[in-house]
Amino acid sequence: MFGFGYLLAPRIAEMAQARMGDFQYREGRWWWSVVGKGSKLASIPVPPDMLVLLADWRGARGLEALPDSDDDHPLLCRLDGKTEVTDNQLYRLMKEAFCQAANDLAQKGAGEGQVGIAAMTRQLAKASPHWLRHTAITHQAQAGVELRYLARTARHARLDTTARYLHAEAEEWQRQVAAHRLNIPVRADDTGAESL
Repeated sequence: MFGFGYLLAPRIAEMAQARMGDFQYREGRWWWSVVGKGSKLASIPVPPDMLVLLADWRGARGLEALPDSDDDHPLLCRLDGKTEVTDNQLYRLMKEAFCQAANDLAQKGAGEGQVGIAAMTRQLAKASPHWLRHTAITHQAQAGVELRYLARTARHARLDTTARYLHAEAEEWQRQVAAHRLNIPVRADDTGAESL
């Protein structure tokens, strides 16, 4: 579930509604067919790691490694292996997992006295399934995926919506522009911020 959320950047409702047959092999490549916001159909490239996770998940459920297009099994299901989960159930399950991870991190960090663990723990406790989508798009951008493909993966109608995910690009731009200097000594002002 977390690999699916991170590798394909689905919305929570798209995750809950996904069927095995939505993964389709066409023209020598695997695609995930998804109906997103506004009932728009999209085909998203499936990265190799997702195929590994899918094959492992299907194997654990007693299914063949890769699905046929007519496989109507829910991708994510309840323990009976047949009943799909609702988006609300999936949200609560993932939120609980993030909170448990935050608790585990807090316990580990407290024992080791690591600086910054408290802040990371608070952030992790606030995490939601949408954070996986956000992180997926951000990491794809950092890996060099072009904005037009990021927008298609995210199923955004407008590029400026996708551009909000490009934090790393803004940071890199700042870093590169900061190298353009006059060699004026930098001083700290009253607030501790650097000023000229």
